[in-house]
Amino acid sequence: MGKSESSKEKTARFDGELYDRRLKVYLAAHELLSQVSRDGRVSGPSLHAFEEEKLKGEFLFSEKVSSYLDELQSLAGKNLASNTVLEHMGEDEEEQKAKFTKDADKSLEWLVKQREKLKSTVAKDMAGN
Repeated sequence: MGKSESSKEKTARFDGELYDRRLKVYLAAHELLSQVSRDGRVSGPSLHAFEEEKLKGEFLFSEKVSSYLDELQSLAGKNLASNTVLEHMGEDEEEQKAKFTKDADKSLEWLVKQREKLKSTVAKDMAGN
């Protein structure tokens, strides 16, 4: 007859799995922010990878961390959308270009500041607190 897993062992295994799932979301967010720092804008593939991991981990974080990740996703999406629109605008659309440039710059400024904040915001949840 096989030995059953103790309650402590089950808890430890669950905690390890939870940590691993949270880590995947954190790493996708970190990679998104790294890509933004390197390229000066959000790329579609980086945003998609983050969104996919965030969706898989939708209920794994505290309300504070979930709200922060939602804000990160929103501003990254805004940056990508603004830059995509700018790429397709003609020279005769100066007023609209100025608006989208301002939106892209504002979201980029916020995103670039998030690398350290990401770590400190997610740390407590990663520690299991």
